[in-house]
Amino acid sequence: MSVTDVYAINISQCLTGTDNKIDISVRYSQWSKELIQFAGITKGLSITPDDITISTNGKPYLKNHERLHFNVSHSGEWIVCALSDMPVGVDIEQVVAVPPLMYRDHLAHEEYVALRSLPPYKQNEYFFRLWTYKESYLKMTGEGLLNNLTTIVLTPDRDTFTLRAGGRSTGVHFKEYTVAENYIMTVCAQHNTFGPLTILPLEDLPDIIQHT
Repeated sequence: MSVTDVYAINISQCLTGTDNKIDISVRYSQWSKELIQFAGITKGLSITPDDITISTNGKPYLKNHERLHFNVSHSGEWIVCALSDMPVGVDIEQVVAVPPLMYRDHLAHEEYVALRSLPPYKQNEYFFRLWTYKESYLKMTGEGLLNNLTTIVLTPDRDTFTLRAGGRSTGVHFKEYTVAENYIMTVCAQHNTFGPLTILPLEDLPDIIQHT
């Protein structure tokens, strides 16, 4: 049975607060590739940066390891990666204050009603939960945020959600992970077997990759 492995690195020690957006973007890309390479090592695979490429619809894939699927996400101080032998999507978001207008713009009607029924102090976090579920699903399918988020509807189901897209049940599975306070992270996969979250020291990644 397929298992989705999940990894994370904290990059706070490398963020100075004076970096420009281009520098940050370049370093995010470098760290993401190192995290993917490490994830491959755990599967007994040698993944090089050249193996990591982007499809025509913008979804990353491994051109020399076509049976292995991965997805990455970053927000604030964290970069996360999910690895599986079936399509997978992951999203992490730092919970920050957003204008309530965003709720209506990005949520289906029933989701918006459910959110507004919560105490005000819980609404923002709930919005980000819904967001990470939707984005992880769209990243798994390869659609990304080009899709209208209001056409994807999440229905509470115990401690998780079920998802309908275009009015039809998708049958996908979700797993939330706690990586740090004020962050929400969700993985979406076609199966329901998720491994634990492995948090790796950023400074060790290059040495692990080089000597494996």
